Amino acid sequence: MSQPALPKRKIVTVVGSINLDLVLRVRELPKPGQTILGNELERVPGGKGANQAVAAARLGGVVRMIGRLGDDPPSILLRQQLEANGVDTGDIPETNGVTSGTAVIAVEEGGQNTIIVVPGANGYLAVEDIRRSERGIATSDLLLVQLETPQQPIQAALQVARENKVFSVLNAAPIPGALEVDLSLADLLCVNESEAAHLTGLPVADEATARRAAEQLRARGAKRVVITLGAQGAVGLDLDGTFHTVAAFPVEAVDATAAGDAFVAALGLALVQGSILPEAIRVGNAAGGLAASRAGAQPSLPTREEMEKLLAG
Repeated sequence: MSQPALPKRKIVTVVGSINLDLVLRVRELPKPGQTILGNELERVPGGKGANQAVAAARLGGVVRMIGRLGDDPPSILLRQQLEANGVDTGDIPETNGVTSGTAVIAVEEGGQNTIIVVPGANGYLAVEDIRRSERGIATSDLLLVQLETPQQPIQAALQVARENKVFSVLNAAPIPGALEVDLSLADLLCVNESEAAHLTGLPVADEATARRAAEQLRARGAKRVVITLGAQGAVGLDLDGTFHTVAAFPVEAVDATAAGDAFVAALGLALVQGSILPEAIRVGNAAGGLAASRAGAQPSLPTREEMEKLLAG
């Protein structure tokens, strides 16, 4: 008797940033003008693009990444880290005379953080990089993009995905001074409460205010919208105008770094694997919760087995 066919692994392309995270652990985040003592300093691979690529790979995707690295020693280590997690780095050129992107992250005892990013090589990502890698995007099942690099190549990647019917998720983070990306190009827009507030000018703190913000983002061209609310879960606005509110998984928060990236990767994979939006948000909540319960960016990202165990429990 023949064995049943295994489900085809989804092909994921991620366009985005690759950073070395300098993580400072502190009792509480400093106020303007205040000097405090930190508890420890860690050097951890990160960057929103790289985090989402590693998250998608650990969750079972076949992942390639489009980005930029420098020619300094941290860039070598960052490329090795991606490859060790199964991410194809053939579309990540080395930029001569430039350092890798760097993020300085302060994490307080409750898990909240503040982040300062120096783009480095990420700032050299260009539309030409997208054109060189166009076939890879066109043959993917899922495209994940963020805004931690110049926006023009992100717009170009979304356009390629649209032309080739590749499902795309725009994680509009971090929010730039001016949004230049056409929201209507993405199949789904995902933001957290502060990003939603920045984009809409509305206060976003709970389910009701998230719904109002999602409606305004829909009016600006977004097709599907998901707004994450931390421990309050997430709110989704579907194609037909239906709202879905999905509770978070109760976890002990240690470090919120990369929790949003785990959410986005899991959400996108679940959707292209056939889940409806509320189911996909629940999967994203599981991945994000697991990441928030552990320290660091990429070291905190869960495997598929860990996520399925939480979902089943």
